[in-house]
Amino acid sequence: MGVRLLTACVARLARGERPRARPQDQRVATFEPAVGKNKLGQ
Repeated sequence: MGVRLLTACVARLARGERPRARPQDQRVATFEPAVGKNKLGQ
């Protein structure tokens, strides 16, 4: 998984934006909330 893509997803979540549901991004969309919690410690 690309770190750049993951960072962009986390940044979108931080701004309260919903990432577009592309087939290739669905795995990331499922995974990113956990990563966001771990990185931001929320």
